Amino acid sequence: MFIRHGSLLAPVVVFLLASGCSPSAQKTVDNLRYQVRSQQHVIAGHTRDNENLTAERDALRNKLQEQSLLLDVYKKKADDAEGALTGATSALGQAQSALNLALSEKNQVEKSLQERLQELAQGDPDMEYDPKTGSLSVAAEVLFNPGKSELRPSGQTALNKVAPVLKEGDHLIRIDGHTDSDPIKKSKWDDNWQLASERARQVLKVLIKQGVPKERIFFAAFGDTRPRATNKTAEGKKQNRRVELVPLQENSAAAPLGRVSD
Repeated sequence: MFIRHGSLLAPVVVFLLASGCSPSAQKTVDNLRYQVRSQQHVIAGHTRDNENLTAERDALRNKLQEQSLLLDVYKKKADDAEGALTGATSALGQAQSALNLALSEKNQVEKSLQERLQELAQGDPDMEYDPKTGSLSVAAEVLFNPGKSELRPSGQTALNKVAPVLKEGDHLIRIDGHTDSDPIKKSKWDDNWQLASERARQVLKVLIKQGVPKERIFFAAFGDTRPRATNKTAEGKKQNRRVELVPLQENSAAAPLGRVSD
């Protein structure tokens, strides 16, 4: 039977030593001492293991705390990112709504432009609206004297009606000059293209003076190459002598290409 250290072993050993033990008893004492030393080594080993486990536990606890703090940081970042995403999504929705509203307003302006040009033509026999192109034609006789490019008072009156309509929106306006096929004989013009060009330019200058932005307006000359009617009759020639105001979208194939900002 083993006697635990710290209980009966010390008194027994003292008693045996004091009483002059026999060899057999001495052997027992030696065995007991060996057991004591063995138990001390075991206890010391358990103590070290316990200390190591305690240190590992403390290290794991600290690491757990660090991980918990790190998790809180990541969670906060995730919450912030989710909030930012929600804000960005909301802002995107608002921007899309604003864009849709702007496009709707733009379409309304364009629709109003076509309607108002058509109204001008309906109330004036010297103007004609083409629903296919959205253009408004003004008879050359109203704008100019024969073979001339100086604007007549009646032409000024006609453009006074048109200018307020053309100032609206962000569309481009192309001014097309057209003539009949009669050759130039007794005038300063080299040909019908030059006459058509100068008439279109004069209309452009008047419209700019009346407030149409110059970056949205330009002119072209077609001479007698785009007749609306036959040039074999006086009535047909009268229809062919005209200035057309053609609204265009900025991205239209007929619009000038490229524009460099200052």
